[in-house]
Amino acid sequence: DITPDTLFFKFTEMMVRKIALRPVLAMHSKFYYQQYMQNGEISVSPDSIIISGPGSVVAPLKYINTEPINLAGVSDTSTIDCELEKMNQVTFSVQKVKVVIPVDRFTEVEEMHTVLPVNVPDTLNMIAIPGQVTLTYRICLSNYNKIVNNPLIPIIDYEDIPKNQGKRLSVFLSDTPRYVSNIKFSPKETEFLITRK
Repeated sequence: DITPDTLFFKFTEMMVRKIALRPVLAMHSKFYYQQYMQNGEISVSPDSIIISGPGSVVAPLKYINTEPINLAGVSDTSTIDCELEKMNQVTFSVQKVKVVIPVDRFTEVEEMHTVLPVNVPDTLNMIAIPGQVTLTYRICLSNYNKIVNNPLIPIIDYEDIPKNQGKRLSVFLSDTPRYVSNIKFSPKETEFLITRK
């Protein structure tokens, strides 16, 4: 006799799908050579692959990481053959991809800018005190002309007064270009004066 007389098998539903790849850099203080930085988006080729595996594992995935890319002293755009981070029970249509890291020399800029109040009601005037702040930022040399043609504008927001209890307002940029980094304001906050028109 065979006991039990019935055997039950649990079958896992398999799934096949296309998924994006995400490059991972093992960042450290000497990854880039002094005065060099990433300039633009890191690209992966191909940018997506076909994966297959149990639906419970594959369905929730948003992307597949590359293995961490660990370099030192990078001073020029670099192309790296990189393996994908392995996953249990999941197979990939490719095992290696090309990752391109765009790199350029940067300069650190320090400028004085007038602070612009925004969202001020039509019946009021508002000025920042002090009226100017020192703005420091990094930008790659190849992008410098972009900032000359589209200067940065530090602002304070009238609508921030209630949550700051009417004392000081934080200074921030009306628009932060992707090619600008390490932005610092001095001072970081200003007082303000409001008068009726």
